[in-house]
Amino acid sequence: MAAKLSILVSMVTLTNTSYQQIGRAFFPIPINFNTSSPSNDTGSFTFSTSFVFSIVPEFPDLGGHGITFIITPSMELKGDIASQYLGLFNITSNGLSSNHVFAVKLDTIKSPEFNDIDGNHVGIDVNSLKSYASASASYYSDRERDNKTLKLISGKVIQLWIDYDQKEMLLNVTAAPLRTPKPWLPLLSARLDLSTTLLEPMYVGFSASTGSMSSDQYILGWSFNITTKGFKGKELLGIGSFGEVYKGILPSSNEEVAVKRVFHSSKQGMKEFIAEIASMGSLRHRNLVQLLGYCRRQGELLLVYDFIANGSLDKFLFINEKRSLDWSQRIQILKGVASALVYLHEEWDQVVIHRDIKASNVLLDAQLNGRLRDFGLAKFYDHGSNPQTTRHRRPFEPGRPSEEIILVDWVLEFWKTGMILQMSDPRLEGEYVVEEMELILKLGLLWANPAPETRPSMRKVVQYLDGM
Repeated sequence: MAAKLSILVSMVTLTNTSYQQIGRAFFPIPINFNTSSPSNDTGSFTFSTSFVFSIVPEFPDLGGHGITFIITPSMELKGDIASQYLGLFNITSNGLSSNHVFAVKLDTIKSPEFNDIDGNHVGIDVNSLKSYASASASYYSDRERDNKTLKLISGKVIQLWIDYDQKEMLLNVTAAPLRTPKPWLPLLSARLDLSTTLLEPMYVGFSASTGSMSSDQYILGWSFNITTKGFKGKELLGIGSFGEVYKGILPSSNEEVAVKRVFHSSKQGMKEFIAEIASMGSLRHRNLVQLLGYCRRQGELLLVYDFIANGSLDKFLFINEKRSLDWSQRIQILKGVASALVYLHEEWDQVVIHRDIKASNVLLDAQLNGRLRDFGLAKFYDHGSNPQTTRHRRPFEPGRPSEEIILVDWVLEFWKTGMILQMSDPRLEGEYVVEEMELILKLGLLWANPAPETRPSMRKVVQYLDGM
């Protein structure tokens, strides 16, 4: 799954009372739609945009030519002219497939040369101002179950939604007055394949123009979202109790990310989603997995994180038969996680108790540094307060074999008999520093002591580890 890019923009003035004027506004970073990316074997992407606009004409029924939402290979459209060409093309370039321009226009003057249906319409344009599909500006009233006319140059505030799904090759354009919920019935719905129109990369934004009459043409708010590929099984990194984690790519930068997709039916997943946002959003440490963003769309909860190349520690310790970790690498991972816990316990604005430290929640980056993740069960306390501390071990889960014993008890028995080194990982084949191994195992026993007051602080643990 390639991650979602989201853009939020506030008010922009495209044109004012000047004549024969072109005004444009673009998001300054080009976007990769991944229509031809080797990694996008399906060529599938979706985008949606919503913007709020107002057109205030020079005279009550006479003004400029209108506004277009555009996706174009360049912010500099060569040879473009104002008036009916809307700052997109000229008489020579209009209609050329080499333009690679997609637009949705809000046209306020009828231009017969482009077969315009009237002087108040919305059109879907591909490389040409002769619309692929168009309709007189209106919206469907869900309450009255009837179409209502929208006057584009009324000076009133109007919202427009554009939704495209490349897999379905379906484009929907929907309009409504501001504060009216998005109608379920779109104004325009067209089958359209944009895979050959959208190049890599493309710019998204707006163009507007005036002619012999002028208008103040405003974009009062704008959001744009793109998701490529969708969730594919081969991109699945792992499955947890409350969701799935996929590998993704940010379209704006081609940066690899991990996307956690919370299960629809999981109430606990919703709690974890909120907890992750509340905690990870402001935590910054080299040994924590960074939360990059989040969203809730169409009932789905998505969390976007740094992509950590080597996956989770448990795969190296328990699953990966071909590759293990040597002693120095294991010490490095321990030091990294301990450093992250010192930050959480002592150095951040509040005390953060992770409450779910385990090998599967430690990720290894390209240099095999440990990075702690998954704050869905975390608790927050003010410094100086007395957080509730675990005083007992979790009982056996129902259905677990009765002969299984608790690991801590097992290590403790070997320590009591002076044979604690027998608990070292056999995959190390004895390749470790004996004193360091003894220290690590004894620290583990101290960390798990039933009496909280005897447990060393994480800062003390770091001091022990740094002294090795």
